[in-house]
Amino acid sequence: AQIVEYWRQAWIVVGFCTGTIVPTSSPSFDELTDVGGCPGEYAADASYDAGDQVSKDGFVFECGPEPTSLHCSQIGYEPGTSIGIGAQIVEYWRQAWIVVGFCTGTIVPTSSPSFDELTDVGGCPGEYAADASYDAGDQVSKDGFVFECGPEPTSLHCSQIGYEPGTSIGIGAQIVEYW
Repeated sequence: AQIVEYWRQAWIVVGFCTGTIVPTSSPSFDELTDVGGCPGEYAADASYDAGDQVSKDGFVFECGPEPTSLHCSQIGYEPGTSIGIGAQIVEYWRQAWIVVGFCTGTIVPTSSPSFDELTDVGGCPGEYAADASYDAGDQVSKDGFVFECGPEPTSLHCSQIGYEPGTSIGIGAQIVEYW
């Protein structure tokens, strides 16, 4: 069973806390997390989306949620930079990027993939059709695989464009599998 946490689309976990915030007259410093290997270096000519991570000068930055993420690819929003406007120093990047931590080296490769063994269900049910209407429990076949429309409320997506079983959609540097 897959757990879907929709709140993650609107909120970013930034840490934990205890008690209440106490006013301070001396400066306070946020302790940065060692995230290990560095993600790709920030590139001014690249396109960035919410959640994309980059490194710059040993720090790791994450493109914030929409709508501020729309600034991540704009000139003047390069993470960690300051712009002097008259006598004022402006750091526009703070509106778009979140400092995640620091890094060294490169990201360690992932482990070998693991595979789930599929059950032979015998004959194939009807082929998936984009213009058909599907309900919870309906089964279809596609490319030799059998798919079952999940329970409500997720079954409401089974007939929607973009939820064709067995397909992936590329969004920026991320592959999203809605099925």
